[in-house]
Amino acid sequence: MVDISDHALVRFIERYKGVSLDDYRKEMTAAIERHKSDQVAPGGTYEDGFLFVVQAMTVPPRVVTVLPPNWRAKHKDFGCELVRVPPERAVA
Repeated sequence: MVDISDHALVRFIERYKGVSLDDYRKEMTAAIERHKSDQVAPGGTYEDGFLFVVQAMTVPPRVVTVLPPNWRAKHKDFGCELVRVPPERAVA
């Protein structure tokens, strides 16, 4: 049995299956722009929505992961901003 990383799966979908991810990138960018003032403190909690972990020290800032609802914001202080996006049409 072989373990498939999330990164490999995304590249397979994009490159082998021919599915463009541009619309998803645009949707994520728009959600972050709408809610960038709704940040969660490192170690904080949040009731609903998704937490976008944004590496703020890169130019431009980069989303490094997305955490599901009720996940504890574990990123202490690695130059990341934690932006909470409400569950507009999100699926857990």
